[in-house]
Amino acid sequence: MTDKLYHECHELISQSRVILEDLKTLGYETITSLPVCHETPEVPQAECRPGVENIDLEQLQQQIQGCTRCTLSKGRNNIVFGSGNPEAEVVLVGEAPGREEDIKGYPFVGEAGRLLEKYYLPCI
Repeated sequence: MTDKLYHECHELISQSRVILEDLKTLGYETITSLPVCHETPEVPQAECRPGVENIDLEQLQQQIQGCTRCTLSKGRNNIVFGSGNPEAEVVLVGEAPGREEDIKGYPFVGEAGRLLEKYYLPCI
């Protein structure tokens, strides 16, 4: 593991902890959702997130199979959608899949995943 990757992961975990502690201080016991966008007269809610209002994660995963809308599609083997409890209170989102994630088709199975397991999971 490189020092740069270690420090980036450590910083991410530290920032996450501070945010969660701040929310707890403000009285939040759980976080059910964060708004994606707000409806305004100029942008109706239906246009804000087109096509995802009543879709579950399994349906969304099926819809994106074979997607070629970004440059990741040119060199990937698998779409790395996600795993875990779809009703989770905390969701970790990675920047882009690494080599091991691309091979296995699951997020955080490479070096970043090992760091998360070692440093982040014991804290929650």
